[in-house]
Amino acid sequence: MPVGFDIIPDPRAKNACHDLGELLVIAFVSVLCRSASCAEMAAFGHAKESFFRGFLKLKHAIPSHDTFSEVFRMIDP
Repeated sequence: MPVGFDIIPDPRAKNACHDLGELLVIAFVSVLCRSASCAEMAAFGHAKESFFRGFLKLKHAIPSHDTFSEVFRMIDP
């Protein structure tokens, strides 16, 4: 997990597929590149998947827009 995001508690069930830190890295980078929605984050992740695989494990590939949305609804800002 990238340093820094490990302090954010994961509110999801223990059987969640996608690593929370990896999901947050994809979201952060995509927002820096002007993504404005969860659908755009997922599309950005797919478009840049080879880039992200250079430093993330992505055991279950790029999260879907539904996964991004679910996680952001659960995290306490």
